Amino acid sequence: DKPQGTLWLGQAKYTASKIELFGMKDSKGRITPMNANQQLAATGEALAATVPYSEAVGSLMYLAVCTRPDISHSVGMLSRFVGDPKTEHWQALKGVLRYLNGTINLGLMYRRGGGSVMGYTDSDYAGDLVKRRSTSGFVFMNAGAAIHWGSKLQTVIAVSTCEAELVAGARAIKEGLWLRKLWADLHGKTIPMPILMDNQSALTLIKNPAAGAHTRTKHIDISYNFARHRHISGDINAKFVPTDEMFADVFTKQLPGPAYRRHRDNMGLTSKPV
Repeated sequence: DKPQGTLWLGQAKYTASKIELFGMKDSKGRITPMNANQQLAATGEALAATVPYSEAVGSLMYLAVCTRPDISHSVGMLSRFVGDPKTEHWQALKGVLRYLNGTINLGLMYRRGGGSVMGYTDSDYAGDLVKRRSTSGFVFMNAGAAIHWGSKLQTVIAVSTCEAELVAGARAIKEGLWLRKLWADLHGKTIPMPILMDNQSALTLIKNPAAGAHTRTKHIDISYNFARHRHISGDINAKFVPTDEMFADVFTKQLPGPAYRRHRDNMGLTSKPV
């Protein structure tokens, strides 16, 4: 039998050059980009104008968008303070560089027959210390690795975990609809895009037309009606997944080492094969 086809995508040389550029070549690696549940505030000691904070954030953002989904949430947090960075933010950024220095050879491994396309969506309720906004995260998997992902602060202030999950789910569904069209162009057929969520309340509002009609969820009609319409029409297929299997969790908050590595591995991030 022929060996199963694989494709590995990584940017070790680019990562090494940026680590050296920002003076972290000899730094000790760490197991996560930031500490578990770490948050950044807008107050503190101002960072010297000579420190290349914005340049470093830009370099990290390039990696987070291309081949390193595992640092997406960390980079998203750091990017919020580009206009007025503090010493604490620079220290946190150097922690991400230390993490990259210890995992410089990681990349996305795609395997033929590694599974069909599937989306995961999650949110972190009111995790932003500045404006108390929630964070949306999503990741779409195919062929055993992440193909599309994102971590973004929500533009509205959610007043409940359910609302935060619905806002995150609506965004993931929009991305899933685009991927569904791309899938149809490539394969000549359309499929109901699977969207996995770990919040039962939000899932009930999406799947049950009668849910929420006379409850305190009236103010979020637009989000869940959009999601519900797409589910009922068959464009997406909303499903429940336990929190331990929610790959998008890593895009909404800083996780402890074991959970972080498990999600990283599940997203197909691995060292380049010899």
